[in-house]
Amino acid sequence: MDARPGLNGRRVDADVEAELDKLDSLPIVILRVRYRELLRSEPPSAFGPDLLRRSIAQWIQERAYGGLSREAKKL
Repeated sequence: MDARPGLNGRRVDADVEAELDKLDSLPIVILRVRYRELLRSEPPSAFGPDLLRRSIAQWIQERAYGGLSREAKKL
C-alpha cells in the first residue's frame, strides 16, 4: 500500500485513489454492477451515473478510511 500525506494529516492510500479515479470512465451499466457488488443491494432506479459514482466512492472511502464520527452522524 502506497500512502502519502493528505488533508488533516491523514494518509491517502494510492490504491483507493486509483479505484476512485476509475469510476469516472465507467459506463452506467458497469456502475450498476459495481454498486450491487459493493453495497449488496439494487441501486435506486432514479440514480444516474453521477449519483452511482458518488455512492460507490463514499462506500470505498468509508471502507478504507473509516466512516463518519458519531458527532457528524448526529448533524
